[in-house]
Amino acid sequence: YVDQAQEIGGVLVPAKLPFDSREEYKNKSDISRKLESSPTTQGLPVVADEFFLYFSRWYDIRLKAEVDGVQAEVRAVVSVEREEDGMVKPNSLTIHEFTLR
Repeated sequence: YVDQAQEIGGVLVPAKLPFDSREEYKNKSDISRKLESSPTTQGLPVVADEFFLYFSRWYDIRLKAEVDGVQAEVRAVVSVEREEDGMVKPNSLTIHEFTLR
């Protein structure tokens, strides 16, 4: 994924489109379908299933956005507690680090 970050970004967020008209992805399946439909990123969603840990407890979240020429970046490191079936326990989210720029 790191080696193909530029190709992935180009497929998911084409630079030619205005920011407010870009496609919105609501879940992992939407992203997987989009990547699988492009010849440059075909096969990556299948590979991802071998590398990403489902039901993880720790997450490093990084978001970047631009609205009307103003850029913002959020980074958070969080952890959750899970039930035996993998579901997140209610009110178990702990924020360990939070940065807003």
